[in-house]
Amino acid sequence: MLCRVIEDIIYLMGSIFKCRFIFFCVLLVLFSVTSRAQDNPDNGTTDNSMFTVCIDPGHPSEVSDGMTVQNGVTENHINWIFALELKEVLEDEGVNVVLTKTEEDEYVTNRERAEIANENEADLFFRIHCDTFTDPDVRGMTFYYPDRQGTWEEEIGPPEEIIPDCERAANTIHDVAMEELDGLLNDRGVRTDNETYVGNRQGGALRGSILSRVPVCLVELCFLSSPDDVDVITDDDYRREIARAVGKGIIEFVAGATS
Repeated sequence: MLCRVIEDIIYLMGSIFKCRFIFFCVLLVLFSVTSRAQDNPDNGTTDNSMFTVCIDPGHPSEVSDGMTVQNGVTENHINWIFALELKEVLEDEGVNVVLTKTEEDEYVTNRERAEIANENEADLFFRIHCDTFTDPDVRGMTFYYPDRQGTWEEEIGPPEEIIPDCERAANTIHDVAMEELDGLLNDRGVRTDNETYVGNRQGGALRGSILSRVPVCLVELCFLSSPDDVDVITDDDYRREIARAVGKGIIEFVAGATS
């Protein structure tokens, strides 16, 4: 009888030891997996600090001062305040942001603007403008990109190898922004620089595109000739919503460009 009891105790102690050993092994495996995940930054998330975006609030430049008042606002002002809000959106996500000017009314030539993007080796040169038209009923947001090289002052650009990235940038940002905004602004789609009056006269590319050596695209946020568009773009909440939508599209583009 005593022997039987001793055997039961030994068996019980062995079972307890075995359970503790298994538990210890599980903890060891979990610790190992966690350590590897911490040591390896590529664990399913993107480190946005590796990206640089150059934001270019259009005007004043050699082309125009952007100071014409339409429906109570100027393009120069809208471009500037939207650029600051977009900058905040991107920086909140860890993206490095460079602006092409330091204050609203600073005069910067198109060449200088492109050089800032080039010198910073930006993952995207994002140009911000507002449109106008004779018909106040024409409204909405339009994205442009160079689909070919153009010529300005005997300079040819952009480089052929970045043109596909320019197209992908415009399409990605457009698609994400329009989905996020859900009709807040009329969707005028993605178009080429060649479809603009100025771009067509320069062989098919806008001046900023010609001078850029990094992926470049341009947004016409709205039509300042449209009272409806101006009501949207001058509303702080709506404008920040647009900045968040565009920023989300920019991040999707630059992250995809390195994957």
